[in-house]
Amino acid sequence: MHRLPDIRTYRGKVYRYLMYRYMQYRERDAVLKIFNEGSSRSGKTYDAFDFLYDICTLALSPLNIFVYRNTLQACKEITLADFRKKLTLRGVYDPDAMRSENQHPDYYINNSVIHFRGLDRMDSREGYDCDIIYINEMLDDISKQQYKNITMRCTTMVIGDWNPKYTEHWAFELEGQPHTYFTHTTYKDNPFCPPGVIREIESYEPTPANIAAGTADEWRWKVYGLGIRAAKEGLVYPNIDWIDEFPSDLERVVFGLDFGFTNDPTALVRLGLRGLDLYMKEEFYAPCSDPALLYDAIEGVVGRMPIFADSADKYAKNPESMVDGLLLRGLSVVKAKKYAGSVTDGIHMVKSFRLHIVRSRNFQTEANSYVWDSVNGITINQPIDKFNHLWDAARYAVMEYLYWVCNRRK
Repeated sequence: MHRLPDIRTYRGKVYRYLMYRYMQYRERDAVLKIFNEGSSRSGKTYDAFDFLYDICTLALSPLNIFVYRNTLQACKEITLADFRKKLTLRGVYDPDAMRSENQHPDYYINNSVIHFRGLDRMDSREGYDCDIIYINEMLDDISKQQYKNITMRCTTMVIGDWNPKYTEHWAFELEGQPHTYFTHTTYKDNPFCPPGVIREIESYEPTPANIAAGTADEWRWKVYGLGIRAAKEGLVYPNIDWIDEFPSDLERVVFGLDFGFTNDPTALVRLGLRGLDLYMKEEFYAPCSDPALLYDAIEGVVGRMPIFADSADKYAKNPESMVDGLLLRGLSVVKAKKYAGSVTDGIHMVKSFRLHIVRSRNFQTEANSYVWDSVNGITINQPIDKFNHLWDAARYAVMEYLYWVCNRRK
């Protein structure tokens, strides 16, 4: 029988790479960035915690480290729990070193501190001065803007990890940038992966035996077994023709506008018709809670052309309605009607056209991530409420105008 290494002293593949690059960059005037992409149970998260603990114990001066996840609840219930479990397995966890565990947990190691935070409890413009940042499950509802804001004050090192459950995501753009490195691991790199978990992961592989048993799942096998990027099943809009330019000879051209105020982006989409062919182009994609600033950003794009906008247009910190603010400044804006079932109805209206979309990173990310929701593994006739900002903007314009223009001609 194969003998397992001592978990108290074992350091995995990702740990060794993190430590190698960290030591290499100690004297460099650059922020080191390492992103760990891999399958389920590959050991990448435990390796990151081993690394953070060890550099805190070795540090000659105090380190200020932030560990982030998309929500504070997930950070406490999953990421912090993994941290505690890993240090306990090593025999070094000290419960007295944990402070504010039920609110904003901080763990002290000598004079260094590791803060555990959720990005849902932070304003998108905020970031903290720190030496090192670790973003756990970086593909889970963490925007590019949030990433930029939390890393801009980091002085030494940024670490991220994820299961590669998409084929398009803004995080993949980081590969190849200066001082940036990607690693890849699978469950086979983790000698402590339990046999039952291995059997579960390997049951996804589309072998004849697994297909006959009904456990085969190609997407899960690629993502959680092989640790390679794969597009989700159940996409709301699976059939898209990606194009390079928005045509200049379309019959009708209008705009759709979906509001986002802090973490979510405001999305502006240009749409045009040619028969049953619907063309779209992303024109604006960033959080914006001030109608004056939004006007300045989009007026040169939309001019006096009609805009069909989100009716949920008020932000608590700015009582002025976004639509009213844009109307007062001279834009032609109509609020889209919302009712029970309007999202699903609008999706069917959009899908009644052949879709041609100008290629952009944000649109491709949403297209590869916007899926039908499920309950207990059963798909329902309702999409998830994520990765839908550009799609919602387009849906407003189609529901309020383009669908009816097209159908009047039939």
